[in-house]
Amino acid sequence: MTDDGAVLLVPTGSTQLVLWRPGANTPVPIADISDVWDAEVDATGATVVYTRVVAGQEGNTYTFFAVSTATGSRVQLAQVRVPGVSGAMQAALSADGGTIVLPALAGGDTPVLQAFAVRPDGSGLRQLTSTSVPEGISEVTVSGDGRVAYAATSANGLLSVDLASGETHTILGRTPVLQFNGSPSLTPGSFVRTTGTGLLDSGQRAAVKPPLPRSLAGIQLTIGGQPAPIAYVTPTEIGWQVPWDARLDQVVFHQENAPFEQAPIEGLCCGQPRPEFFYTGGFDASGNRIVAAHDGWEGLVTPERPARAGEIVHLYMTGLGAVFPSVPTGEASPADPPARITDSLTCEVNGNAAEVLFAGLAPATVGIYQVDVKLPLDTRSGNAQIAVHLSAEFPQARGVLPVQP
Repeated sequence: MTDDGAVLLVPTGSTQLVLWRPGANTPVPIADISDVWDAEVDATGATVVYTRVVAGQEGNTYTFFAVSTATGSRVQLAQVRVPGVSGAMQAALSADGGTIVLPALAGGDTPVLQAFAVRPDGSGLRQLTSTSVPEGISEVTVSGDGRVAYAATSANGLLSVDLASGETHTILGRTPVLQFNGSPSLTPGSFVRTTGTGLLDSGQRAAVKPPLPRSLAGIQLTIGGQPAPIAYVTPTEIGWQVPWDARLDQVVFHQENAPFEQAPIEGLCCGQPRPEFFYTGGFDASGNRIVAAHDGWEGLVTPERPARAGEIVHLYMTGLGAVFPSVPTGEASPADPPARITDSLTCEVNGNAAEVLFAGLAPATVGIYQVDVKLPLDTRSGNAQIAVHLSAEFPQARGVLPVQP
């Protein structure tokens, strides 16, 4: 809303975003509403900035525009293509209408979102953040007087930029946050990949071999009061094992020297097996290929190197439950004798039974299961539908595997 009460709105029955002023006979048209992702007007109503989004197979394209309400002229400020929908893709306008800040991609081979400033006429485009924010930003805004920009970083930090001098000041440093978006059910003994933000500085990675420590890179996960073994930490992910004897309703995440302590993650339970494949795109069965190795471990199965009908393939999973002989928490699984699951397991390929030669913990790993399956000789070419079943009361694991005759 402007100082004199003008507002941006879409009139009933219209497809236009307009600026409506009290007492005005005709509103000022801004853009077709189908184009508008976000819009903002300055305090005087002289300038409107908005974002247009166009979906595409390789990501969404966001284009930023500034519109003069006096002349109706429209200026394209910047255009950015990013995967998926991003809440960061919004421009901000100072109250005096003189400065616009927006996110745009910048940096070498792996560009990230950085903050930029530009005038409403499209002139004076300049980058505000760069080496000071190697992980990129998640949002940017500007003060009403247009003198200071504020950027939230992808590592949950906050900084300010003096637009006159370009000087950057850190208000809040990297703040680790763990995000538990998967199933609320955890299977004892299984390996878990949990995403987060700001877990380490950009570009850092910590990883160890078994036996796994209960703390890594200053990070600790506590399950029902029991520290969990951690295999690796990156800025956006933690790989860890649920202790075999875990009983929990929450996970407590702690990192040394973090500015804030994250609240416990509630509503989790640890109990019956929950079979899940490892997928090439993460834990997502929506058309993604499962992780499988060729017979003799001669590389992974891919569309370029599909499995063959009749071949023995090695599938990798979590959540298959107890094994014999038992393996201590955090320890590598043995090869001789291998640790086999204690439950019965069956596999189907395109709805037809497939012979299961082994189901147990993958040797030398922690919490990762291996299922060796002989593909039926009559498996047709293409993406074969794979289903793994434990007992009837447990959910199935499903995925696709490229196969050729």
